[in-house]
Amino acid sequence: MVYQFFGRDYQAGLPATPYLSGMKRKTVNIDIRVEPKLVERIDDWRARRRVAPSRSAAIVYMLEEFLEHDPPGLNAADWPRLLSRA
Repeated sequence: MVYQFFGRDYQAGLPATPYLSGMKRKTVNIDIRVEPKLVERIDDWRARRRVAPSRSAAIVYMLEEFLEHDPPGLNAADWPRLLSRA
């Protein structure tokens, strides 16, 4: 069945934007839960930027910086110490 809206024809059962169906996602959604104090620290950091990034952009930036400057030789025994500072 074909419907017409705003001068365009649409077929029932097909997505409104068929060109997106073949596109691959460029990002992945990661849901995390953190303590409110950490959110406050992230927001404080964002507020000190000349143009405040979104919270998501700030977290991605921080993760990229951490991974780029990740100290070699970090092992599982170091994680409790590192997480206690969060």
